[in-house]
Amino acid sequence: MYSSKENINILTALMVAYGIRHVVVCPGSRNAPLVHNFNECPDIVCHPVTDERSAAFVALGLRLQTCGLVAVCVTSGSALLNLLPGVAEASYQKKGIIVISADRPQAWIGQLDGQTMPQKGALGKFVSSSVSLPECHNDDERWMCRRLICEAVVSLQSTDSSVHINILVSEPLFEFNIKKLPDVDAVFLVNRGESIYDEILFTGIQMAERPMIIVGQQSHYNMVDNCLNEISKHIVVLSEPLGSNKPSPSLDVLFSLMGDKVADYQPDLILYVGGNTISKRLRQFMRSIPKCTAMLISRYAQLQDPTQHARFLVVGDIDYIMSDIMNLSHSIKRSAFYHSWNKLIAQTRSHIEAQPMTIEEQAVKVLEKHLKPYTCVFYANSLSVRLAARYSNRRVFCNRGLNGIDGSLSTAVGASLVTSDKVFCVIGDLSFFYDQNALWNSKLSGNLRILLLNNGGGRIFERLPGLEASAARDSLVMAKHSITAEGTCMEYDITHIAVKAPDELGGAIKRLATEQSERPILVEVIK
Repeated sequence: MYSSKENINILTALMVAYGIRHVVVCPGSRNAPLVHNFNECPDIVCHPVTDERSAAFVALGLRLQTCGLVAVCVTSGSALLNLLPGVAEASYQKKGIIVISADRPQAWIGQLDGQTMPQKGALGKFVSSSVSLPECHNDDERWMCRRLICEAVVSLQSTDSSVHINILVSEPLFEFNIKKLPDVDAVFLVNRGESIYDEILFTGIQMAERPMIIVGQQSHYNMVDNCLNEISKHIVVLSEPLGSNKPSPSLDVLFSLMGDKVADYQPDLILYVGGNTISKRLRQFMRSIPKCTAMLISRYAQLQDPTQHARFLVVGDIDYIMSDIMNLSHSIKRSAFYHSWNKLIAQTRSHIEAQPMTIEEQAVKVLEKHLKPYTCVFYANSLSVRLAARYSNRRVFCNRGLNGIDGSLSTAVGASLVTSDKVFCVIGDLSFFYDQNALWNSKLSGNLRILLLNNGGGRIFERLPGLEASAARDSLVMAKHSITAEGTCMEYDITHIAVKAPDELGGAIKRLATEQSERPILVEVIK
């Protein structure tokens, strides 16, 4: 029988999945449930060592002799610190070991409770990854445990340096009433060029009945765009302007049109390439699929799983990986799943075209029609980038790493300083006024063009259900105001064009897009 602690059982199951056969165990009460599990598991051999200083070196010896992954398990408190010399030696030899430390409730750190100290990060620079597993109460926390363990193992595999897995264990400690370990999938690192790479990629794509590629944010990669265009003739591709020169229509709208037929559109294989996405509905869709395998395609051996279904982290030059996928896709016959998605995508485009538009939407749509395919366009976060997802048919730039409103204008200004081509920035009022000091720059020139969507506050917050009941919404949350950019433009010698009605948009946007000027031009659409 195994421990009643779910995080311990998930860890044990993944250790088996990764082939971690040898564990050096040190005495203690807080790590006793871990030691019990390892001893109970027929796939793991325990090696008892009383002195933690010695234990880490014993683990290194096991690693050197077996060439497999090896772990060392200690109790809470100073026991962890005693591992440091052996952990450092293993890292410097590029024969990293896995440190597993049991931890006490975080509420008691610094409160004179015995053997309680900050344990995550305690091994400092001598480990390549330090994670802390929460106790599990729901599916998200179970997934988090799985992801963090896989993240640590992937880090070890890619750097050959030691890693640290800290695990919170609260009382009662000694309940052993679980008959079997949970079924938990490990995430395996696959490098392009390895013998297993072709097998994993080929088998995954060829065996999938409903494959799908999802493209997150990425820089300009012409080869990737060309590959995606070819792949989309055989496999469903969902992309946004952040990651493709031929993006799908607004994914938020697309998912709203699915109605109650979501199951008909769920893939059994996701190939995820790139970074962040705009659509929250897309993320919810990916995570709600009951049975799905995801391959994360990345230049870096860093586990980031927005799908919650990752089984493989495929690492290498994205141009070449996408080319490999393109070559494999040519042998795939278009399925009913593929045709259903294409029909839904066409339906979404028609639906968007038929909808009435706000003046902000009209402004973005008119601007996009004036711009050449490879024009550099920066969209600020919040409402602006969502309008890009709805109306842009080009790749756009956005500070989508952390998704903050700060610095959007500054980033566009920076880009404009090193090119003679026009650089456009589409930005909302709060983002603009927050970052208006970006215009305090003596080197600004006429290639900077700004479309300011001024609707008098953070209007996107009006869409949050339930917030309308709060008296703080308008003045404090939305920061409602009546400021315009006219004074700012006057101060920084920027041409200011105000638009207050839809019939004024055409001329103003045309000037913004085409007029020659030695100074920046700003069109302010005032709602």
